[in-house]
Amino acid sequence: MTFKTGSSWKACFDDTNGRYFCEYGGTMAYDLYEITKEQFDRITEGMTEYEVYKIVDGGRHLFMSADDRCGPPYSIAFDDDYEKLCPWAKVMKAGRTWSDELTDAAVEIFASEENNREQRRKKREERQKKQKEQQQGRICPMQFICYPKCTTCQKAKKWLDANGVAYDERHIKDDKPTLAELKAWHKQSGLPLKKFFNTSGLQYKELHLKDKLPTMSEEEQFKLLASDGMLVKRPLLVGDGFVLVGFKEEEWKARV
Repeated sequence: MTFKTGSSWKACFDDTNGRYFCEYGGTMAYDLYEITKEQFDRITEGMTEYEVYKIVDGGRHLFMSADDRCGPPYSIAFDDDYEKLCPWAKVMKAGRTWSDELTDAAVEIFASEENNREQRRKKREERQKKQKEQQQGRICPMQFICYPKCTTCQKAKKWLDANGVAYDERHIKDDKPTLAELKAWHKQSGLPLKKFFNTSGLQYKELHLKDKLPTMSEEEQFKLLASDGMLVKRPLLVGDGFVLVGFKEEEWKARV
């Protein structure tokens, strides 16, 4: 990869796929774009953030967030694959991430997002097809809920694939478990609720949950888990009549 950097921005040429990208901003406002070679060539080291913005504006928006105190903070993933496309990017997230439905509507309305319409429409069609097939019972009910960068999740995924297990993969951070799901999974698993917490995670430690959890009600713990997928222990394998929390090969082999 080839990078150009400046104060609060970075541009990248990824020679593995021949594509160009640029991020700029910080905690108050952040944007990640796919840009053209022409735009990349116009960017030079030492440019200001505003100068870079003037060049990349009009590129294909991949992700943005805002926390400027003019309203509630929010994040928008225009392309769900932004992390795969730009693993180097220091993505700044704020508040709640817009739902697929809200993002689809914004892309259709705003002219500035016109170059995202084709891929958003395709993804929407895929979701609708998947939902229809699920309703008709043609898709395996098993869910593999993971964080792709997690080495344990990678090991579990490799095991599933090696054993020919059919599953639907779900990103635990981008598509976090809901309150209702967590309650159902907890009941089905037969495990203590504390087993659903990612005790090795940064958020767990920053929130001092080791000391706080014993004083919290079960409802408070469920709501906390539902607020951030990174608090939930991973991977999870949810099947017909069982829920497995964390990867233990012998346990998975006995249930799958």
